[in-house]
Amino acid sequence: MARPAAAGGACRPSPSRIACCCSRTIRACARPRAAAGRALPALLLSGDSSDAARSLARVEGVRMLLKPVDPDELLAELRLLLEGPRP
Repeated sequence: MARPAAAGGACRPSPSRIACCCSRTIRACARPRAAAGRALPALLLSGDSSDAARSLARVEGVRMLLKPVDPDELLAELRLLLEGPRP
């Protein structure tokens, strides 16, 4: 998933913008879900290990893996998302 642009420029990692990028990315998952009228699977790879980011991901139903991501863990998560229940 591409990083959204932050107000005033690109969303570059810095102490003040990491949480911003993560929360914007998590919230951006709501738009296609709303358009589809159902929960679409989403997986976020992030370096933001804050409780706030993890909590927001849980609330929004976005699975989150922390960087660096183990390739086997990534594949397992993708399988779960792709093989999950369908309406």
